[in-house]
Amino acid sequence: MKKILNMLFLLSLSTISYGQSDSIKNICRTIRISDQHLLYFGIHLPEITKLNSLLSDQNYPKLPKIYPSVGLGAIRFRNKLVRAINFVGYGLTNKKDSFTTSIKYLGSELSIGYCYLETRKIQVYSMVGLNFTKAFIKISGNPPSSTTFRDYTSNLGNQLELTNRQLTANISTHFAYKVTKKRSNNKNTVGMRVGYNIPFYTDWKTNDTSLKDGPKVNLSGLYAMFQVSFAMK
Repeated sequence: MKKILNMLFLLSLSTISYGQSDSIKNICRTIRISDQHLLYFGIHLPEITKLNSLLSDQNYPKLPKIYPSVGLGAIRFRNKLVRAINFVGYGLTNKKDSFTTSIKYLGSELSIGYCYLETRKIQVYSMVGLNFTKAFIKISGNPPSSTTFRDYTSNLGNQLELTNRQLTANISTHFAYKVTKKRSNNKNTVGMRVGYNIPFYTDWKTNDTSLKDGPKVNLSGLYAMFQVSFAMK
């Protein structure tokens, strides 16, 4: 499955054009082509109740429920068809008493959609696609300030490291406002992106060893992000 995803990402990258001739830029509005860079910043609300219950049962700190997130990507409009590739990530740490729990998440999205509303200043479009995610979860003990390097490294039980991989269906809606005045350069926008991920494949591992009966989670979950785009040169 991972090999299939890698092939899809490479295929998407090959379809994104990084330059356009003057003749293409001057075609009529009904056959509009535009390429944009994308920057995102917002919040993710993963579904981790079962994971936090297991952590709590072991007296480990729970993971936070809300995460500041950032991302970048590229998007292409052709007529009403929209194609995009995005990379989004977040990470937080929770320290409590003798233990610290942390998570680092990265999602790679490949999406296609339809722009059903576009005026001189407004764009509204929805997208569906695949999101391959990987998250690293670490649970570590908080050693006393007097702990030496030798003392800490002699205890293999000082930390646990888990890896979660998921494949999800990503559904999103985008609202964009064009901020440039020149009609020939109206690809710069600011707006909002909201969406939800539906997982259909999950894998838990530690040190490349699969773990059975892992908790059911949705680390991508619900999200809302501000979106800034600017034209590719």
